[in-house]
Amino acid sequence: MYVVSALIGLIVYLIAFGPAHMFGTSGYWDLPQEDSRSYLMGYRYWLHEPWHWPLFISNTINVPYPKSIAFNDSIPIFAFVNKAIATLIPPWGEFTERAYLGLWHALVYMLQASMGVALMRQLRHRTWGDGILAAVFFLAVPTWVIRYGHAALTAHFLLLWALLLYLKTPVGHPPPRRLAVTWLALLAITALVNPYHSVMCLGVFAASMLRTRTLKAAAWFPIGVVAIGVFAWIAGYFSREARVAMGGFDQASSNLLSMVIPRQSGLFGDGQRLAKVVATEYQYEGWAYLGIGFLVMLALFLPRARLLGGVFRRHAFLLVVLCGAWLLSLSNKIYFGSHLIVSYTVPRVLHWIPDQFRAPGRFIWVPMYVIMVFLLSRSLGRFRSRRGLLVLPVLALLQVADTRGDWRWPQMVTAKRYASLVDIDLWRPFVHAHDAVIVNPPYDCVIDGTPYLDEVSREIQFLASRRAIPINGTYSARPTRDCAVEARQWPTLKPEGNTLYVFFPRLAQYADRFQALGATCGEFEYGRACSNNRAAMDLALMTGVLHSLTNTGAAVTALAIGEQLAFDDKNTAEYVTAGWSFVEPGGRWTEGPIASMMFRFDAVIPSTLKIQASAALCGKRGSEDVEIVLNGVSLGTLQFDPSANDNEVPRSIPLGAAAKEILQRTRIGALDFYPKDTRTPKQIGCNEDTRSLGLWVRRLWFE
Repeated sequence: MYVVSALIGLIVYLIAFGPAHMFGTSGYWDLPQEDSRSYLMGYRYWLHEPWHWPLFISNTINVPYPKSIAFNDSIPIFAFVNKAIATLIPPWGEFTERAYLGLWHALVYMLQASMGVALMRQLRHRTWGDGILAAVFFLAVPTWVIRYGHAALTAHFLLLWALLLYLKTPVGHPPPRRLAVTWLALLAITALVNPYHSVMCLGVFAASMLRTRTLKAAAWFPIGVVAIGVFAWIAGYFSREARVAMGGFDQASSNLLSMVIPRQSGLFGDGQRLAKVVATEYQYEGWAYLGIGFLVMLALFLPRARLLGGVFRRHAFLLVVLCGAWLLSLSNKIYFGSHLIVSYTVPRVLHWIPDQFRAPGRFIWVPMYVIMVFLLSRSLGRFRSRRGLLVLPVLALLQVADTRGDWRWPQMVTAKRYASLVDIDLWRPFVHAHDAVIVNPPYDCVIDGTPYLDEVSREIQFLASRRAIPINGTYSARPTRDCAVEARQWPTLKPEGNTLYVFFPRLAQYADRFQALGATCGEFEYGRACSNNRAAMDLALMTGVLHSLTNTGAAVTALAIGEQLAFDDKNTAEYVTAGWSFVEPGGRWTEGPIASMMFRFDAVIPSTLKIQASAALCGKRGSEDVEIVLNGVSLGTLQFDPSANDNEVPRSIPLGAAAKEILQRTRIGALDFYPKDTRTPKQIGCNEDTRSLGLWVRRLWFE
């Protein structure tokens, strides 16, 4: 029966999505839906890395920082199985670069049906007819069908497996060792799929151990917690990213009407006409519509509702878990349809719950599936007579027809390649011509209100993932980049090797800097791209990836030879870029480890830099060294001490042949100051100023 039920699940999957979806040959996998991109990117990057420890860390998906693919929701245990196969059979790796998620969804469909059948068999419904009906009903669960976009969360078979083990646990006797070990295996697997599954299954495990009413069983619970903890640690969840508090707890909740109102029924259409069950932007997370088949079963059972008293007594501990999961799913803002009826503040001591589980609505699945199992089991036992023989087949057909409306969305999404903002067929060879990709700002820092930039970033990320080209971050469930740290590093970026740099509009000035450092840069609809690979840039211009190459530095302000910049003049702002404090009478301070300027020379290339400057020498600082760098070439170090610290006296710094050669080619100058000692005046005992001051610049010019 299990083979047949798995086959039914596979057939339903193939009818819904087609063989091309399963085997990765569908055009959809050229650019899938956004979340699926994240899952597939995580797997691709990890697949191409050598085996190492920590096991699920990728060193190429978030350069220069390591990152677990668990935060891409890449289903670590399934990634492990596929990478192990690819290690032994290399062609499997190339195959799964596109087929990875298709194979996962096929497996989930088969296991969803099989676990549903196993539950009914455990409840003594073991005929072929019972098995087929169970497979159909558990495949036509609207809430499960619409989870397609979140691959790891479609593993509802894990919760069904937990309920099966609960039913297998003896009452009043210690659990057999084999059953306890199976429980531990299930909990370990959930930790390698998704934390939400772990918490739900852990609750059922607790009820299972408590119903034995033995001390021996009580000892298994902490072992189960440890099993989840160990494998969550192996997956990489105990990292800095996991400590980031996530918002949305009060938005991604369940609605009190979520089990009885459809969103897009194949029989009744949009259920929102009856009542609004998505009262907040993310309340779809807690939608748990049972489907017309189960609702009819519920209506037929209501006259016998008195039987529930005995059921509640026999399963008291499970009832507590169900009520807890249901209350958690409602969050701290409880809605009845569109009406907010209860609102409260989460106590500080419990704030780790909303911080870590931003979508509490998902916990509605626990009571939802228990209700489904109960109703189907009762109905299979009730409608066995010749008169009632057709009731459940008819309800099964109605359930499928009702759920058909929810299948439309994943079918529509997967019917073709996702619409893109850039031409991915043209961008693919452009990206693949490079050995690394740097997108600035990185994805976690790109959402600044400018439309479409996050989408463009995801498209470039996905193209890079096809060949696991190292990249500085991808779309994932948790932010993994510190945007303040990133911003401090931007002024020091230099074009390196065969790397593609993509700059979005608010960082376009750094493309000018890259041009000054010898890179070729060009413009496209959503920003600028730079690379040392001139052949790739020329090809991108020819194919239309780039509209133009911008090597003239037109956006950089021209500076004439001999033109003196007075740093107490606010007009110098068009030349300074980063690392400068505010304008003060007589000059301006560099602030922090680097201060930068940009110039364009339209005519004669200069030979000498002239500067009038001094350092903050006082307290514990008796001297200061400042390295001067032009277009990546060091011009030398200015030394300041009590005998040489007069900003009235100009200092001359020859440019040198290397710096002049780059200037001749690019006509742009990127001038950087690197003070060695950037302690604040307060730190060195001069005054209360907390700025990291390095060099005081009064005047600067070229000759």
